[in-house]
Amino acid sequence: MTTDASSSAPAPSGADAPPARLPAIPISRGELLWLTVGMWLGGVAILTVLPAVLVTQLGLSSFIGVVGSYFLFFLAWQPIQTITQRALGTRTALVRMLLLVLTAFALAFVLKVLLFGPTG
Repeated sequence: MTTDASSSAPAPSGADAPPARLPAIPISRGELLWLTVGMWLGGVAILTVLPAVLVTQLGLSSFIGVVGSYFLFFLAWQPIQTITQRALGTRTALVRMLLLVLTAFALAFVLKVLLFGPTG
């Protein structure tokens, strides 16, 4: 009676087991669109109001306020960017992100001038 080495080997358990793969959650194009639009509107709000809040409430310089608002905008955008990359590919996600950032910046600039005046 011969035994096969592979059949008698114990199954990996605990720390030896490979990490379990998370189940994929399907997302439709419509859901991705609404997530993107919602994040874009939130980004416009961040880029419009946050520099004024950082400058007036925390006493930061205007430059630091704008840089801080862009940092938070990109930080908040990362989950949607990751989903877009997985759904549409890296190149499409990059182009889409650049277009959305540029339009959010332009709209935020106009709203900032309308709300706070040319010096706000």
